[in-house]
Amino acid sequence: MVRGPRARAALLVAGVAAWGGSPAAPGPPVRATSPALAMGSAELTCPLGPSASRAGSCARDQTKMRPIIEGALFRVLVCRPDLFDFHDLRNGRPKVLDPGEYQAAVKAALEAQGICALPEERGRTIAIKNTNEYSEQWRIATERGYVVRQYVATCIPPGW
Repeated sequence: MVRGPRARAALLVAGVAAWGGSPAAPGPPVRATSPALAMGSAELTCPLGPSASRAGSCARDQTKMRPIIEGALFRVLVCRPDLFDFHDLRNGRPKVLDPGEYQAAVKAALEAQGICALPEERGRTIAIKNTNEYSEQWRIATERGYVVRQYVATCIPPGW
């Protein structure tokens, strides 16, 4: 567990370096005391509602929401260090201690920005949308439980 301002600063530098750049900062900052990050996102819902269409085809395309998902993942790393083992790293990315809680925290960070999020695949993937025209699927943890941010596909229409 990371403690103290120096340790957190080191984490930020390591996180930025491991992710190959600086994190995007869409929306207002989310603090650890935010109800959305502290309690999960049970009370938050998608402001768009369900898509009017059934799920269409999903294919790997060019992502439009990379800055949004990266910002949310980075916020969770900083605001919820209790969810990670920073001594167990793979490619500079920490081990997730509680995949379900991690996924709920990512969902909450996205919803705090007005982005709809649908958790999938036991804490490893999440679908996101900011329109009912399409959604994107993202892998947020590896099968072995390490943090990752990997674009999977775009679905047109989202079907959810």
